[in-house]
Amino acid sequence: MQIQTLKISTLSSSLPNAGNYLEKYYPVPSQLGASANDTYDAYWGAIEAMLLDDEIAGDLELRKTVSASMPWKWHGSEQAINNIKMLLQYVDFDDLLMQSLSCIEYGFNPIELTWAQDSDIIYLADFVRRAPRLFKIGDDSALLYCLNAYSPSKVPPGKVMVVLRNATSDKPYGESLLESVWPTWQVKWNHVANLDRLGEKYAVPTVIATTKSASNQTQLDDTSEALASIEGGSGLALGGVDSIHQLTISGKATELVDVIKFYDNKICKRITGQTLSTGNQDFGSRALGEVFERATLRISASDLKVVIKTINLTLIRWMRQLNPDLELANMQFDDEAFQAMVTQSKDTPSSTPLTLSNTPDEDLLLCL
Repeated sequence: MQIQTLKISTLSSSLPNAGNYLEKYYPVPSQLGASANDTYDAYWGAIEAMLLDDEIAGDLELRKTVSASMPWKWHGSEQAINNIKMLLQYVDFDDLLMQSLSCIEYGFNPIELTWAQDSDIIYLADFVRRAPRLFKIGDDSALLYCLNAYSPSKVPPGKVMVVLRNATSDKPYGESLLESVWPTWQVKWNHVANLDRLGEKYAVPTVIATTKSASNQTQLDDTSEALASIEGGSGLALGGVDSIHQLTISGKATELVDVIKFYDNKICKRITGQTLSTGNQDFGSRALGEVFERATLRISASDLKVVIKTINLTLIRWMRQLNPDLELANMQFDDEAFQAMVTQSKDTPSSTPLTLSNTPDEDLLLCL
């Protein structure tokens, strides 16, 4: 019942994991943001470091949640729609959409699929998002799994669905949205580092000792070393010292905090299309429920369209090959419902949540 290129014996088994050592999965604190591979990968490491920023993580989660809420429908006959729902009944399809939307931050987003068979029916049993750094595209355009960097193995057809964002011939691995955020994020964290240093000086002010007596350099070095122990809360007595002075801290923490908020807003605007997010305390976290800009709606719709196109060309196509006797429906973005959302977002008062009724299956309530 299955074509030659897709074999259920291969598709029902998982790709091997990285190993049984904890450090293969979780880096030590000093390595956070670095690749967990034997060699450091600067590109994926930079993305992983940026994802540790709560502003970036929150904005991405918000964008993906809204994208997954965009209207779509199954396109096909009633029997085709029933068949596709039957083959997907064992997985959380909404979660699959959310996992697929990770192409926004990674650009290259592989999702491993596990298949199962019941009589003549082969269906999707499970899925899991895999680390992009473990895969690469071979010279023959085949997908390779690089658990061992010296001998990558070809991924069986139908085993891994790769969701690409803005992929071209020049950038076959897609484009991460965070590439454009990187310069702003770097400047922000320079100011965060300055704020940390200022906080340390407030907590443990710098002190100097003065003396009028002639002293050699060795004695001065010993005095400096003794003063350094004050940072640890130690008490000490010094000989040959006339007085100890505490340096006044002149840095202004509020200015640094304002600059950090300014760059947080720039990051939020780049990721979500506007500045009303959890990172902007002037407006709170009700942004997309109160003021849903049409530009933000179109950004969210474009993200979902990328996922829909990928699912049609991979997952559903593979389902047809594995179940040639079944008529299966395709996913389709609901342009009519989307235009209703755009019109409603323009006319709806900011205090009223957006509600779209009379959608094909059920009412769509967008109230974030």
